[in-house]
Amino acid sequence: MLISQAFGGRSTDTETTVRSGLLELLEPGDIILADKGFSSTKTDIEKHGGILVMPPFKQRGRQFFTRENLSGYQIASVRIHVERCIARL
Repeated sequence: MLISQAFGGRSTDTETTVRSGLLELLEPGDIILADKGFSSTKTDIEKHGGILVMPPFKQRGRQFFTRENLSGYQIASVRIHVERCIARL
């Protein structure tokens, strides 16, 4: 668990992630679950040995492929447990 300094409301998800020091704590193979606001941090996370996992995002005018649906369900089932743990804290 990391508790960083507070950041103002105008800080982007990427800026907050980089400035918080979280990336320096990553160990090879660590998995980061994130939403679309974090797609620009993928390179930074991978440089530190981490793996960024994000649900598939629907693109305008097309439906998900079967594999995208399955991936989304798997990620969502894990995220539920993470959110429950956070709520307990």
